Amino acid sequence: SVYGSVFDGSFWEQFIQKRFPQLKKFEFCFTYPIEGDITIHSVNSIITSFRSSFWIHEKRWFTVCDHFIKSRQIAVYTKPICMNRYETLIRCEAMPVNSNCRLIEYSNNIENKTLTTLDLKGCRFGGQVIQDLADGLSDDAIIKTLDLQDARLTNNVLEKLTDVLRKCTQLTTLYLGNNQFESLETQHLATLLQSNLTIETLHIPFNTIRNDGIQYIVNGLEGNKTLTTLNVQFCEIEDSGVHYLALLLMNSTTLLSLNLSNNYLGVLGTQYLCHALQQNITLTTLDLSGNNLGIEGAKVLADALPYMTTLVTLNILKTQILDQGAQAIALALLSNTSLKALDLRGNCIEESGAQQFIHVLRNNIV
Repeated sequence: SVYGSVFDGSFWEQFIQKRFPQLKKFEFCFTYPIEGDITIHSVNSIITSFRSSFWIHEKRWFTVCDHFIKSRQIAVYTKPICMNRYETLIRCEAMPVNSNCRLIEYSNNIENKTLTTLDLKGCRFGGQVIQDLADGLSDDAIIKTLDLQDARLTNNVLEKLTDVLRKCTQLTTLYLGNNQFESLETQHLATLLQSNLTIETLHIPFNTIRNDGIQYIVNGLEGNKTLTTLNVQFCEIEDSGVHYLALLLMNSTTLLSLNLSNNYLGVLGTQYLCHALQQNITLTTLDLSGNNLGIEGAKVLADALPYMTTLVTLNILKTQILDQGAQAIALALLSNTSLKALDLRGNCIEESGAQQFIHVLRNNIV
């Protein structure tokens, strides 16, 4: 046994029957730290040996098993654990009477409560974590926000996790940033998105999903009618990948915010976006900072700005538009009645470009 005999209900049953058959009260709390990538068992399998007739009917000693996911510990106990050293704990709890598990949150300041927000950022996922999540997420799970940032989700783990998350039919917010995803991993994410039509906010920054990956994601969102926020910054998306995002913009009637910063967007990609945005009637926030728009990309954007009737915030920080590009943007603002915030920092704009903006702002009505 990975945990030793103290976690084995059969061992204690034999020991007590042999040494202390008249024992009336038995209370304990055993914990085990999960270290490295050792193979360990799910909470349901651990607690099974404490569900025998000896424990439940004869002695009526009820034992609970918890998996503290973020602090990486297993605990088996017969009375509440003292958790003063933890501010908040996410627990997968296996009860003694049946095989049901539940995910609950514990804090020193609140009672146990059913989770609606599951924060697992920075966790290291192994087989047991996924199995306990699967056991804890019942068919009527009400998880609405799931944070899996910086969890180093491998392809195999993500495939299994996708099957688990299909139970979360009320999931609206998903954070998957900094997981070293590539296009293969995004196929599993796309499968999840196809089966979950309630996602409103999707954050997948700092993943090398590239052009193929964004194509999978856009395909996965094809039937979604609720998405309002999409963050794909630092995802190594090139112009051909931006083409798929443009298709998403043309077909979406809910998307409000798109963060495409620090990718490989150039003139062609800017053309794709601008064409889509002239048809889109919902997007209010667009972040293109850190891309290589250049002077020509700025001119393309300027030509389209008068027709972007819902855009309120535009970030083109450090996009190498230089003075000529800035002047083109400034002139376009004379015909735009919706834009209220524009970030142009880091573009080497000279005095002539600045003067053009001063002139425009004097005549701007928004």
